[in-house]
Amino acid sequence: MSIMNKTKVAIPLFGLQVSPRCDCAPSILFVELENGEIVSRKTVSMEGLNPLQRLRTISTSGATLLACGAVTGFYRRTLDACDIQIMHAEGMTIEALLDRLRGEFSSAAPCGSRGRTKGLRTGCSRAEAKAVEPLLNSESPKRGSQRKCGIRR
Repeated sequence: MSIMNKTKVAIPLFGLQVSPRCDCAPSILFVELENGEIVSRKTVSMEGLNPLQRLRTISTSGATLLACGAVTGFYRRTLDACDIQIMHAEGMTIEALLDRLRGEFSSAAPCGSRGRTKGLRTGCSRAEAKAVEPLLNSESPKRGSQRKCGIRR
């Protein structure tokens, strides 16, 4: 699996890893991929921003995918309204995530493996994996094509 055409990914950072929570990340990395190759990387500070300002930063960046550990219900609903899909990437290093997005990760599931490890579930649901799959394998959806985001751009 590899990203085809052009996709912009927002990755909340916590050090050198994907942030466990989007709303608490001190910065966010925006990566633009074209035909599986990274064409640009830009880090933006999120410190001191309230939730709406954080969401506005993500939505106005042109990102169509947010890769993070977890989002609140408010973030999920708002990102959905902005046609930004969410990919579960908790605990991954930035380089491992970029390898996965480039198609160099051996797993076919974009959100990781599913299973139980000492009672803990890892990865994402099939519904989440299916939601990300079209984005990773085809052109990015047209921004605002289905619903209005509600966040001023």
